[in-house]
Amino acid sequence: MPALVQPSPQGIATTRPGRRGYSNEIEALAQCANFQFFSQLSHESRVADLCAILSLREASVIRSSIRRYAVAFGRPLEVVGRYRPRHLRADLVAGLTVAVLAIPQCIAYASIAGLPPTYGLYSAAVAVMVGALWGSSRFLSTGPTNAISILVLSILTPLAALGSVEFMMAASLMAVMVGVLCIGFGFAGLGVLVNFASRAVLLGFTTGAGILIAAGQLKNLLRLDVPRSPHLWRTMSGVASELDQTHLASLILGVSTVLVILVLDGYFRRLPGSLVALVGSGIVVAVAGADRLGFDVVGAVPRSVPQVTAFSFSWVFSNDLLGPLAMGSLAVAALGLVEAVSIAREIARQSGERLDVNQELVGQGMANIAAGLFSGYACSGSFTRSAVNFQSGARTQMSSVLCGLLILAGIFAFGPLAAYLPRAALAG
Repeated sequence: MPALVQPSPQGIATTRPGRRGYSNEIEALAQCANFQFFSQLSHESRVADLCAILSLREASVIRSSIRRYAVAFGRPLEVVGRYRPRHLRADLVAGLTVAVLAIPQCIAYASIAGLPPTYGLYSAAVAVMVGALWGSSRFLSTGPTNAISILVLSILTPLAALGSVEFMMAASLMAVMVGVLCIGFGFAGLGVLVNFASRAVLLGFTTGAGILIAAGQLKNLLRLDVPRSPHLWRTMSGVASELDQTHLASLILGVSTVLVILVLDGYFRRLPGSLVALVGSGIVVAVAGADRLGFDVVGAVPRSVPQVTAFSFSWVFSNDLLGPLAMGSLAVAALGLVEAVSIAREIARQSGERLDVNQELVGQGMANIAAGLFSGYACSGSFTRSAVNFQSGARTQMSSVLCGLLILAGIFAFGPLAAYLPRAALAG
């Protein structure tokens, strides 16, 4: 009777003495597939041989999977380990430039999503650091975006009262769910699906989101008491019905903010137009008095590190919201996947960087989980901030880590001054 195949200590299939050894399990399968060989074996021998070969194959797959997960989740060790001090100055300059841009942007994006300013700032600070450490791109800047913000608002508005504790908790919970989905997409190798995303569809969605955002900010620009809604026709009808109540000072301030940004971006590109305009409007409100002129202001941002989110799963299950939140998270994850990978690929094409799309999805997933756990909401790659990061001379992912730390420093240094930041200026 032919000898049985047995696994060697080195993990290579061999046979008992007197039979030719198999160099690997593939050759063993080919040998076992030979009918004449099998015909000489008893049923028990065939089963034993196949079990030994399959166990070797299974062990090889398990080892490969463990190695893959270890590399993906251990990415920060690689990023930090290969960092060189000579890159610090360039990364610090780029991180500071992006932080200056991110602070006013993310306050505005949080307002679009119906969330407090702290949610935008905490999301920006946490997500940009985690996304850089676990992602593949050196230049992608992760954080709140306009498209994600309007999608979050449209998903959560039917589920919880706008501005309520439940609404904010649901936004953070959805970010965690989005993160889990993104990590799953990355390990499943679904980054390739971005190749099938139509540019026309993306352009249409972005254009539609821009129109919805502009319509939603009219109430702040004119200081009208109009209920927030993700539906364009409801928003516009509400604005039209309250148009005679327009607050002229807010309108002038908002239009002035837009003009200042356009002039600075057009003729003084080295200056952060949006930040200069917002600081200027804040000074006007502080000097003239918000109460006297009737401006609606953002309110002071507390000087504190991001707090751990207190999830209320009993509220979710008692209101049967797990299904709607899961479906909404899938939509946000799909949009975030397309946004982040498209931006990272475009910058990689310009920089010559080699991009691992699936690792980038893992990075986006970790960023969303971290944002959700620390009083934030769903995030993705920002085209504007990523382009500024690249153009400002960033060398490594540490520019984004420094950016996150500088945003946190800005919260501690200037948080109380947000009490003078008018919503009309943010709307502009």
